[in-house]
Amino acid sequence: MTFWRYLVSLNIALLLLWVSSACAAQQSKLLLAEQPQLDIIKKALSNRHQQSPQWQALINDAEQALAMQPLSVTQSPPLLPGGKPNDYYSVGPYWWPNPRTADGLPWIKLDGERNHQFRGKDADNEMFFTLSQACFKLGLAYHYTGEKRYAEKLQQLVEFWFLNSGTAMSAHLNFAQGVPGVASGRPYGIIEFRHLLVILDSLTLTKNATDDDFNQAFNGWLTQFLNWLKTSEIGREQNSKLNNHGTYYDALVAGSHLYLDEVEQARAVFENSKKRIIAQINEQGLQPHELSRTRPFHYSAFNLLAFTQLAKMASQADVDLWRYPDKRDARILKAFDYLLENADNRALWQGKSESEIDTRHMIVPALRIHGHRSGKTQSGNKQLPLIPNHLINATAAQEITMCKLLFSYELNLTKQDVGSGNFACTL
Repeated sequence: MTFWRYLVSLNIALLLLWVSSACAAQQSKLLLAEQPQLDIIKKALSNRHQQSPQWQALINDAEQALAMQPLSVTQSPPLLPGGKPNDYYSVGPYWWPNPRTADGLPWIKLDGERNHQFRGKDADNEMFFTLSQACFKLGLAYHYTGEKRYAEKLQQLVEFWFLNSGTAMSAHLNFAQGVPGVASGRPYGIIEFRHLLVILDSLTLTKNATDDDFNQAFNGWLTQFLNWLKTSEIGREQNSKLNNHGTYYDALVAGSHLYLDEVEQARAVFENSKKRIIAQINEQGLQPHELSRTRPFHYSAFNLLAFTQLAKMASQADVDLWRYPDKRDARILKAFDYLLENADNRALWQGKSESEIDTRHMIVPALRIHGHRSGKTQSGNKQLPLIPNHLINATAAQEITMCKLLFSYELNLTKQDVGSGNFACTL
């Protein structure tokens, strides 16, 4: 009898170990979010009866996402010749009709001046951003509540955009950021798909509530898209960029490989990213390729955000980008420190379109870097010294408030938290 009890106990232990390993494998696939942080917050939410303003903002937004109609590239008219209704189309953000020609062709570039007429809410790039945000809110709502309706809606939205016959997006970006009279599509358009990583995290959070056929079909689409990213002329040219476009390209390719459990391929991207770190961040922490833009601080912070995405994901492939090339010359950390220490120095940020220093894109890098430096990725004990209060504008304050549902660190913010509004945190 003792033997049989022992055997049953052993089998139960092995089963629990297998379930734990399976869960850990799934959780480790989170690309931008931190599973230990989400677990700490989930426990805290149950203890606090879910009454925080950011919790209410998340649930309100998730409820709105439940009611939204699915989005598809087929819902917007093609703007450029040569493509099909299922192709993703967008127009370069800083390009305008030529006032010197009767037909407006070829369009001309006005750097820093966005053409909102052709990049409105019904444009493919805006619809894709809306989709990514809806997916992430649904994914988080499912993770924190366990209510399957959130996961079911997420699957519906993803199927409609990526998989359904008639509405599925073609697995390429050949017509992204095209310019009438100049090019039908350009490498720069790939950066618009950086939000795909948010969708991948959303799918990971809901993996145990979605069916295998759906997951396999989506993985098939992602594999095709990843192949296009790496082999197409547009993708290869974007890979060669030595600014934020190249950094986000690496993050998108590496993150897609990790999601597909292709760790060795992701590791190869991270190893290549080491060259990008040296080429884009100097020994003082400056990012020279971003300084020539009309919003140099914005683009420096925006590029830093992508580097912290890479460093976070690289740790899952046992590659240390945080301390590259070495502990004393850790360029990503230097880039953050430089921006933090010099944000007040207007002499450095003389872009004609940068009337205000917007620290919004500094918030998540600050949180990630704090976790790395303190070794507190699984604990929320240590207070985070964040951006100086006088540099926190309204968008940054909103970001900090909503990040409390993604990071458990105690945020040292003296300005009053934003207590209302939509859930938004730029991972």
